Amino acid sequence: MLALPGSAFVYQGEELGLPEVTDLPDDVLQDPTFLRTEGKVRGRDGCRVPIPWEESGPALGFSTAAPWLPQPVSWAQLSVSHQSHDATSTLALYRQACELRGRLRPYLAGPEFSWVRAAPGLVAFKRGDNFSCVVNCSDEPAELPAGVLDAGPVVLSSTPAATSLPSKSNTSHAASPIPANSALWFARTPS
Repeated sequence: MLALPGSAFVYQGEELGLPEVTDLPDDVLQDPTFLRTEGKVRGRDGCRVPIPWEESGPALGFSTAAPWLPQPVSWAQLSVSHQSHDATSTLALYRQACELRGRLRPYLAGPEFSWVRAAPGLVAFKRGDNFSCVVNCSDEPAELPAGVLDAGPVVLSSTPAATSLPSKSNTSHAASPIPANSALWFARTPS
C-alpha cells in the first residue's frame, strides 16, 4: 500500500502488525452492530482495541486506567516500546517504508504506473523506470517477474533474507525467488 501512488492511510495498529481480536467476551462488546443484531453480528470492536504503547501497565501504556476493551496479553510483545528495539519488527518496516516513500517522492511524482505480468500469487507493478514493487501473497517462494530488476536494487524488503537479491547489473542470480509472504521494493535511490 505504501508503494502505490496517492495518499496512504495506516489504520489503527496496522504499523504494529496487530491482529483483530476475535475472542472478546460478549459482555465487553460495544459496537452498535452487535447491539442492534442482539449479538448475531459481532461488529468492529475486535479492531478497535486500544493500541499497546508499552509492554506493561493497565492499558499497556494507552491509558493509566483500564481500557474500554481488553487487550490480549500477547500484545505486550507487539507494543511500540517492544518493537522500537527490533530492526526486523513490523514497526521498523513501516518506518523504513514511510521514510523511503518520502525520499523517493520527487522521482515517483509522475502519472506513470503499470502492472507487471507475474505468476499466480504475486502482485507486481512499476512506477516509471526507477521503481518497482513485488508482493508474494503465497506460502511458496516464487520467481521474480521479468523487468522488476530494471528499476534498480532491492531498497526495502519485508524479509531480511531478500535484501541480497540481485540487481540488473548482477544477473548471475536472475532466477532468485522472492520469499513466501513477502514484499520487495526495487529502486534507484537519489544520492
